[in-house]
Amino acid sequence: NASIGKTESGSATISAVSSLADGTYKIVIRGKDKNGYVGVGKGSSFTIDGTKPTLSSVVISPSTSSTNYSDYAPSISFSGVSDVNFERVEYKVGTIGSYTTLATTTSGKYTLPEGLFTKTQAYKIYVRSVDKAGNVSNEVVNTYYYKDYVSEISDYDVDKIQIRETASGKTRLKWSCKEKGTLPADIYY
Repeated sequence: NASIGKTESGSATISAVSSLADGTYKIVIRGKDKNGYVGVGKGSSFTIDGTKPTLSSVVISPSTSSTNYSDYAPSISFSGVSDVNFERVEYKVGTIGSYTTLATTTSGKYTLPEGLFTKTQAYKIYVRSVDKAGNVSNEVVNTYYYKDYVSEISDYDVDKIQIRETASGKTRLKWSCKEKGTLPADIYY
C-alpha cells in the first residue's frame, strides 16, 4: 500500500516491479481521503517476461551445397518454438535489411518469395522467434545456394551457324555458342 501521488491524475514508476519473477500480475489503484476512507479500486493486469523464446529446429529445403545449387526459392520448416508469450517466427535473407514475419504458429513450413533470390550466390537465411515482450531467440543461420539458370541461358545461345549442302544431298549444320566447353544440355534444331 505505497503512496504513488496526491493529484487527481498522473503517472508513477513502481520500482518493486523490477524484482518480480516472470509471470502475470494484477495491480489495483485506489484513492484514500484525509480521513482514511478508501475508494473503490481500479485494477489492471501486466506481464513480466524477461525470458527469451527458444527455436530448436530449422530446416531449409531443398538441401543445397557449394556444388549443388537450386534454382527454386527455398522452404523453411521450423519446430520446437517454446515461450509462454510466443508471438511470431521471423526470417531475413542476407545481413542487410530487417526481419519479416514468417508465421505466428510454433511450427510449420513456408516457401520464401521467389523475388528474394535474384542472382547466383550463396544466401544466408536467418530465422528467429520473438515473444510479446520483444524477447528474441538465438538466430538460426543456414546457407542456401541459389543458381539463376534463367539469366545464364543466354550464355548458351548459338552465336554462329553455318548451313551447307553436302555432295550426298544432306544438309550439314555447324554452330558455336558463346559458352565454350561442354554444355549442360543438348542443342536442338
